[in-house]
Amino acid sequence: WNEDSGQVECSAITIDVDNELVWMSDWVNSNYVYKYDLHNGEYVGKLHLRATPEWTQGLAFYKGDLFITADDGDADRKEPDNLWFVPKETLLNNATYIGLEKAFDVPPFLDHGEIEGLDFNTATNQMIVHANRGMRIVLGMPQGYYPGYTKEIHELHVFNIIDGNDASSTADGIYESE
Repeated sequence: WNEDSGQVECSAITIDVDNELVWMSDWVNSNYVYKYDLHNGEYVGKLHLRATPEWTQGLAFYKGDLFITADDGDADRKEPDNLWFVPKETLLNNATYIGLEKAFDVPPFLDHGEIEGLDFNTATNQMIVHANRGMRIVLGMPQGYYPGYTKEIHELHVFNIIDGNDASSTADGIYESE
């Protein structure tokens, strides 16, 4: 990444084939997602996200729209992490308002924990989300296990995107846990 962009680290990376860009997120400062030219790797700019998801972990495109997973819930308080949505029409702006697409509630998740990355399978119309549970994490650092756990558990959750709806719809209930 380009240090002059203000980006501190890279918590996620994805390819935007429609705009021929590589997008990166920064867990330390999730106010922006950063754009790089797909062909030469040059820094192009950054997109200011309003509202700001905290602790961005994953980026993926689906039907041209950008989706962001964030560790913005507090597992100690039984708060879910979230999926955020950036409409394709705003990707080339300097700033955009983003929407909460889905809270990763219990159930279908077995316990509160840490949302990591995501991807979409367009052939099966599914969203795949990687989540961890069991390890207490404070500001990105492991701090021991929650009661009842002796190790961190890593899981993939598959959500079917319901018929006729696409992930760009913010209507409740478009995702069905598998």
